[in-house]
Amino acid sequence: MNMLPPLPARAALVALLFLVAITAFADESREARLERLFDELGAATDEQSARRIEDQIWLTWLDHHEPRVNDMIAEAMQRRREQDLAGALDVLNRLADLAPDYAEVWNQRAYINFLLQDYESALSDVAETLRLEPRHFAALAGRGVIRLQQGKTALGYQSILAALEIHPYIRERNLVPESLREGVTDPSAN
Repeated sequence: MNMLPPLPARAALVALLFLVAITAFADESREARLERLFDELGAATDEQSARRIEDQIWLTWLDHHEPRVNDMIAEAMQRRREQDLAGALDVLNRLADLAPDYAEVWNQRAYINFLLQDYESALSDVAETLRLEPRHFAALAGRGVIRLQQGKTALGYQSILAALEIHPYIRERNLVPESLREGVTDPSAN
C-alpha cells in the first residue's frame, strides 16, 4: 500500500519545504552576519573602523526579505529627508501593520516621532524596536537622547551607556560625562 501522496501533491510539498528551508537559511545567514558584525563592532579599535561596521549593520537592518517592505521603508526615509514628517509617519504606520516583526520600521517611526517631539510615542516605538532587536544601539541612544530632553538625566545616561556597550564609538557618547564613560568606550579596557 502506497502511503505517499500523488506525484503532483508530492512535488508541491517538496517545493514548499524547499521554500521554507531557503527562508530559514536566509534568516540564519542574516542573523549570523549580524552576530559577526556586532562582534567586529565591539572589537573596533578606532572610530573609522567602527563607522564602516556600523554602515554594514545599518544595511543589514534595512534589508527586509520582502521587496514591498523595502520600498516602503525607502519611501518613508525619502519623505523624512524632504521634511514630510507626516507623510513619513503615514508610510511607517502602514508598514508597522504590514511587517510588525520588522524592527527597523519601529526604529524609523521612533525617530519620526522624536522629530515631531512626540516623545511618549517615540519611547513606545523604541521599546518595540528593542524587543525585536535588543542590540539596536541607535534605539538605545535615541531613548537616551529623549530621556535627556525630558530632563531625566540618569535614565538618559543609562541608555546611552547601554548603547556604548554595543557600539564603543556611538556619536551620542559625548552626551555622557567622560567620568561615567571610563572603560566603556575604550575597547582595550574590555
